[in-house]
Amino acid sequence: MKKISLTLLFTLLISICQPSFILAETIDSSTPKISNDSKEAIEDSSEEAIVSDSSESSETIKSTELSNSQDKTGFTVLQDTSAREVSAFDVSTTDIATGTFGTSDWSIDDTGVLHIQQGEFDDTPEVGAFRQSPWFDYRNSINKIVFEGPVVASAIMERLFESLSNVTEIENISYLDTSNAINMERTFADCTSLVSLDLTSWNTSKVQDIFSIFNGCVNMENLDVSTWDTQSITAITYAFASMTKLKALNLSNWKLSPMNSAQGVFMEDSSLESLDLSGFDMTKLDSNNAYSTSRFFQDATALKELTLSSSFRFIGRSSLPNPELPMIPANDTYTGMWQNIGEGTRNNPKGTDIWTSQELMSNFDLAPRNDTYVWQPVTRAAADVTVIYLDETGEEIHMAQPISGNIGDSYDATIPAYKLEIDGYTLDESRLPENAKGTLSETAQTVVYNYTKNPVKAADVTVTYVDETGVEIHVAQPISGNVGETYDATSAEYKLVIDGYTLDESNLPENAKGTLSETAQTVVYNYTKNPVKAADVTVTYVDETGAEIHAAQRISGNIGETYDATIPAYKLTIEGYTLDESKLPEHMTGVLSDKPITVKYVYKKNPAKAGTITIIYVDETGKNIHGPKTISGDIGTHYDVSTPNYKLAIDGYTLDENKLPKNTKGTFEKQNHTVTYVYRQNKEIKNNQNDKKLKEQLPLAGESNKKSLMLMGGGLIVLCGVLYLLKKRNQKNR
Repeated sequence: MKKISLTLLFTLLISICQPSFILAETIDSSTPKISNDSKEAIEDSSEEAIVSDSSESSETIKSTELSNSQDKTGFTVLQDTSAREVSAFDVSTTDIATGTFGTSDWSIDDTGVLHIQQGEFDDTPEVGAFRQSPWFDYRNSINKIVFEGPVVASAIMERLFESLSNVTEIENISYLDTSNAINMERTFADCTSLVSLDLTSWNTSKVQDIFSIFNGCVNMENLDVSTWDTQSITAITYAFASMTKLKALNLSNWKLSPMNSAQGVFMEDSSLESLDLSGFDMTKLDSNNAYSTSRFFQDATALKELTLSSSFRFIGRSSLPNPELPMIPANDTYTGMWQNIGEGTRNNPKGTDIWTSQELMSNFDLAPRNDTYVWQPVTRAAADVTVIYLDETGEEIHMAQPISGNIGDSYDATIPAYKLEIDGYTLDESRLPENAKGTLSETAQTVVYNYTKNPVKAADVTVTYVDETGVEIHVAQPISGNVGETYDATSAEYKLVIDGYTLDESNLPENAKGTLSETAQTVVYNYTKNPVKAADVTVTYVDETGAEIHAAQRISGNIGETYDATIPAYKLTIEGYTLDESKLPEHMTGVLSDKPITVKYVYKKNPAKAGTITIIYVDETGKNIHGPKTISGDIGTHYDVSTPNYKLAIDGYTLDENKLPKNTKGTFEKQNHTVTYVYRQNKEIKNNQNDKKLKEQLPLAGESNKKSLMLMGGGLIVLCGVLYLLKKRNQKNR
């Protein structure tokens, strides 16, 4: 205590005077140094350092405010912390400690990262009775380790990262070459914040001692040491002890033979569920040492699967100390017994070894075997697995099959009894069920096998090509395939462009697309013929002599179109002629083509008709005074109505010679003509006496008619009387 006080006083004097001290003679090259520019004080200050080791717990070193560093020789170097206070405002400095370990420089920055540079490590330095890493004094300031380059480890890696309880990550751990390492005792012990560690890159072929290597890594969840070469390892005590969060640890490739003892290897691994120790040869342990395997499985309460070999030994048996394999709780799921799998599975063991934990530890050594022991499950009927068989549409094509058993039993629906060959169908190997193998449980499960229907040859679809009349204009094309397949006749392969024709888009087939079936189908494409100018049809009109009596007419159009020369526009009525119906042409109707056609109509000349001359007689007022006369004659012949037969003398009238018609002579024409004679009424002579005598002599108008009628009536009466008398006489004579 007095010595420490003097040291503090001496340090105060140094900080006041700020002298320079050279301590190179007493500081080894590997001595860690505290940066003068660091802003942070070194933790864990105390008046004295106490180093202790009890039951493999981590050592604790306490130091004063003056950082103490010991080199391999055991010298303590006092670091001047006052210099750090002087440069407290120098923000460019980040290292709080630096040093060199072997040839590898290291530093700790103010974020808590330990940077390790390329080089070669020395053996972990000895400090008193134990070894201690160069950065041990700063363990509470380190939260991450980064290997900045390749580093070759020395033979002794003991306690290299021990008690770095705040470290959560080690970056580039693969840079650490462990091919020379022999001793890895407590290398990661008490790294309580480390969660995951992959050490598969490490070469451990020379390693002999892994005592407590991971002991106390209570938060480690993932640890991969599966590739380690463990043939040289002989010391494994507490190697994986107190890793309470570790659920899985793959040691299936480990082959080792521990010597002397193997205590507490998996002690307090309360989350660990399975272990494969088939490569652990425990036959070289001292069977007379009751502590050889003591606490080997102590408190590993989650351990449900244990793979052992005929070389494994529990050593400790009925009395403590022993491996302390935890008892199995008996409940609705487990019977409380261990059972070897035998010919069964993990979920459905079939072995005959059915033991408690204590019995397993006692009996196994008597008849060791290569087998896996699991917690024996309680047998309960499981819900069925139903295997069903469906086609592409989801329709069931075979009766479903059930698979029954107990909860935990495995099932396999890939065997021929369930993976069926069904007539007419092929199993779709691209859609095999993922659950074709599995474990029976309380929940019903369904395994679905999907099949595709085997192809069945379909009847062809025939694509035909016809014109407006239904005549085929191109060779038909078949579409072949299997029943259920689709076809498409709208592609250019089937929807053709045909020379001289145009597809009728208004009359496209409705079944141009469809599905092939067992029934034949026809797709009809209708085309119209492209118009081509035809040769004319000439309609001529001739008489019996062949002379043309009317201008010819032409009928034009396109090849293939019809014509009709019998309509009135072409079958003409010609004045003076009559169509000879006995000589009608053969081609009055037909189809236009590239060859000219002539339709000849033959006419007969009509006989000549007589012309008519009507002679009328009128007074000056135009009033007829005499009945008309009519004369006829052949057209072109002469007529003369100026003779007395026609030029009449009419009583009471005198012909007006000044108004004689000019057409009293002429030639008969087809048109009728009228010859008009105009008369003047004669003037009356006044002779009253003669008129009176004449009137007396002549009967009055109508008087002579009356007398005639009276005479006739009287005669009839006389005649009737005579006839009556004659009749009477005849009757009397009879």
